[in-house]
Amino acid sequence: MADVFNRILQIELPEMLECDESGKNPAFTLSFVADGQVPFPQVILHAPDGQRLIKGEALQESVVDSDYHYTATIPAGLLWPNTITVQAEGCRKADIQQAGGDDWIKEFRQMRLTPNIKAQPAIQVAAGPGDTPVKLYFGIHKHMHQPYYNVTDQYYWDGEKDGIFGARGGPYTHFIPTAARQYISGGLPHGGLSTSWSGSLIEQLDRCATDGLCGGRFSNWNHELRAIAQEKTVLGHPRVDFVAFGFFHPLMALIPARNIIKQVEWHRDIIRSAFGVEASSVMFPPETAFHIRMIPALNQAGVKAVIYDSIHRFRACQDYPYAGINEGMLPPNPAEQVNPPVNDWLQLHNIW
Repeated sequence: MADVFNRILQIELPEMLECDESGKNPAFTLSFVADGQVPFPQVILHAPDGQRLIKGEALQESVVDSDYHYTATIPAGLLWPNTITVQAEGCRKADIQQAGGDDWIKEFRQMRLTPNIKAQPAIQVAAGPGDTPVKLYFGIHKHMHQPYYNVTDQYYWDGEKDGIFGARGGPYTHFIPTAARQYISGGLPHGGLSTSWSGSLIEQLDRCATDGLCGGRFSNWNHELRAIAQEKTVLGHPRVDFVAFGFFHPLMALIPARNIIKQVEWHRDIIRSAFGVEASSVMFPPETAFHIRMIPALNQAGVKAVIYDSIHRFRACQDYPYAGINEGMLPPNPAEQVNPPVNDWLQLHNIW
C-alpha cells in the first residue's frame, strides 16, 4: 500500500485567465501534487458568489517519480471575473469518520480571472439636433422606509426597534434639509433632490414623537423637513421633491391594480399631513420594481413617470459584466438575458 501523504507540494494552475465571450471562465486544467497518496483529495474554488467543490471522479490521480498528482478539468462557464482562491486539501486518515481537523492538510493559491477584452467602439460625443451638446443630468434620491416588524400588532415595540430607529436619527430628521440648504448657500440655483418615505415609517415616527420612544429623539421630527419642503429652485421647482410611493412599500408588480391605487392614495394623504406638500406625480416604485402591467393603475392614481433602475434592463442583456456578490445582487438568470449585448457601460467610482 502506498504511503499516505504528509504535505501538498504545489498547486499548478494559470495565474491569470481571460474569460471567454460568455463573460465567464473558459475550460482550464488545475492540479495539485502531494508527497504521497491522498485518501480524500478535493479542490475548493472560492469565488465571491460562492464555492465550487471538485472531488471524487472529477480528480484524476497519477504518479510521477513517487509524487502523486491530482488533476481536474474545470468546465467553462463556472466562474465570473474576479480573484479566485483555490484550496487544495486532503485527509491523512483513510477512515474519514475518525478524522479530526488536524488530519486535513490544506494549501492555497490565487488565480485572477479577467473580463473578456473586446474591441470597444470609438467614443464619440453625442449631439442633439443641430449638433447641440447632450446634457447629462445627475440626480440624487433619498429613500426612507421602515416596515412594521410585527404586522399583527402595529404598536409592537422593543429595544431592538429602539436601536433601529435611534441609529437613524439624522436621516429621518435633518440630513435632507441640511443637504438642500447647502445647495442654496452654495449658489446652486437648480440644486435639489427627490425623496421617498413609506407610510409605515411616517406612522412609526409619529408614534415615536407622541410616546417619547428612542429617548425623545423624534420629538418634532418633521419640523425641518416641513420647512425645506417650501423652498424652490430658480425655476420654481421644489428643492426637495417628495415623490409618490406605496404606503406599505408593496411590490406593485405583484399586487392587484386596485391595491396599487389605494396604496398611492393613502401615501399621498400621509405626505400631505407630515410635510405640508403634495406628493409628486413622479413615483419611486418600491425596490424600483416595475412592470408595464402597473401602468394603467399608476395612471389612474395620478402617476405620470417612474424612477426606473436601468440595471434591471442591463442584467437582461447578453454579456452583462456581473461583478460578483459584492454587486449586491445574485447572478443574472441566463434565461432572462435575451437582449443584445451593449458596450456603453459606465461605472462611477467614489461618488458617495
